[in-house]
Amino acid sequence: KDVTLVPVRVLDSCGVGTATMVGEGLQWIADNHVDGDPAVVNMSIGFELSATAIDTKIRQLLAEGIVVVAAAGNSSTSSCNSTPAGTPGTISVGAIDAVSSETRYSNFGLCVDIFAPGSDVLSTWPRATFNTYLPEYGTSMASPFVAGAVAQFLQGTTTSTYTPTEAWAWLKANSTCDAVKYFDSTTRTADAQTPNRLLNIGSTAGAACRPMSASAVAANKSAIVSWTEPSGTNGSPVTSYTATASPGGATCSSTSLMTCEITGLTNNTVYTIAVTSTNAVGTSALAATTTVTPVGGPLPVINQTATAADQAMAVSWAQQPGDGAGITYVVTASPGGATCSTNTTTCTVTGLVNSQQYTFSIVGSNQYGAAPAVSVLGTPDGPPAVPTGVQSEVGSRSLTVSWPAVTTTANLTYVAIVSPGNLKCTTTATTCTFIGLTNGIDYSISISTVSPTGRVTTASLNYVARPGFTVMKTSVKRRSRTTLSSIVKSVSPGRKTWSETGACSISAGKLVAPRTKATCKLRLRVAKSGKFPAMSTVVAIKVP
Repeated sequence: KDVTLVPVRVLDSCGVGTATMVGEGLQWIADNHVDGDPAVVNMSIGFELSATAIDTKIRQLLAEGIVVVAAAGNSSTSSCNSTPAGTPGTISVGAIDAVSSETRYSNFGLCVDIFAPGSDVLSTWPRATFNTYLPEYGTSMASPFVAGAVAQFLQGTTTSTYTPTEAWAWLKANSTCDAVKYFDSTTRTADAQTPNRLLNIGSTAGAACRPMSASAVAANKSAIVSWTEPSGTNGSPVTSYTATASPGGATCSSTSLMTCEITGLTNNTVYTIAVTSTNAVGTSALAATTTVTPVGGPLPVINQTATAADQAMAVSWAQQPGDGAGITYVVTASPGGATCSTNTTTCTVTGLVNSQQYTFSIVGSNQYGAAPAVSVLGTPDGPPAVPTGVQSEVGSRSLTVSWPAVTTTANLTYVAIVSPGNLKCTTTATTCTFIGLTNGIDYSISISTVSPTGRVTTASLNYVARPGFTVMKTSVKRRSRTTLSSIVKSVSPGRKTWSETGACSISAGKLVAPRTKATCKLRLRVAKSGKFPAMSTVVAIKVP
């Protein structure tokens, strides 16, 4: 109540004016204001665009210590390019309705400083009848509320000890934060929202206001969080800020700086960061939020194991805390260089040799780098393979058996058995010789393999050999004439008798093949001679 009101008319009786008229009114204020007297100017007026001459006059008033309060404008657009709402140093006021919602018409954005009631406000505009006054709408009705609050702040002083900046600091400190419900439209969300700051003359203090905005910069397993100061203090200054990451709940805090670093995060994980403020009354009910995804190269794996399989190893490991997703792991076996790769924490290296020890190197990498290699030892194990075939060389009462080496198991032992007699030969080589056999009878040959871990596999080969005979051919061409002794021979010098019971014939010591595909059966009988008994054999000859 302890103020003097000075009306300054800059519009005509129809409510229309020019920049010149407004400029002259501002100049009148400058000329008639007594230096040092506290003063506030309310400008319920505006230009759609910036007016340089008016901006200059306003700066002149501000320089004299006069607080300038201005209507934000009623065009539902940003006020930053208009005068006086966008003029630096003015206190620009947006409008709310009776339920504290931002009005549809109010200008908005970061150049609007504070909200005040602007809808259905009783004015001094008389009605034509009933001796009453009209309710009015607009930021021109909201601006005088703020100007009046500033006047209350300044009242009772005979000499101004407060600058416009200090008056604004008082308004901001006492304003109520987060009480205004924003008007929701595509236009409003495309631009920065008005700071959520509602006029309050500071009768009571409340919990802290949340920061106006937050942002975060990703780092390796961490995030550097920054924020802007709250729109107000609810009458009690902020004493600390806390940033909290979700999921996980990792935090960091600051008492004065508008930044802190949250550590212990997991790379390649999306976090929501919520920043709250705390004052002497309490912590802000709302938070400024942002999202961030920490990034960085992976750490070496831990808890690595290797589980044996047949000619393979299943290698597994665990990530160190903080590595997250998006990592490709490559496992390399040495010797040999066999590999497997995966985006999980296990893979199987195949193509290995059983019973041979390998070193498995595990390396994780992503787009930011590769981790140092970590190794684990392992030895594949499984049933050994068996030879794919058997060859034999016969002698008098002897038989030498050989076979191709098995390469899928290291340090393998072979067991060859001939029957009848069940004679056994155990060796790490690929040949065995049996002696003391009987010439002229058939011996079956069995080959088994034994791994170093005791696994045994027996070859399913039905191989038969006859000591005293050597078969050199098992097929001839059609219409061919093949010398009998080049097909099968005997170590015995006894008299030899040849016969044929198949599709071939014998002529002049030669086997004569038919014109068509067939199978011939050539029999050789050898008479007793010295130490060699009488013996015989039959050789099947194919004519393809």
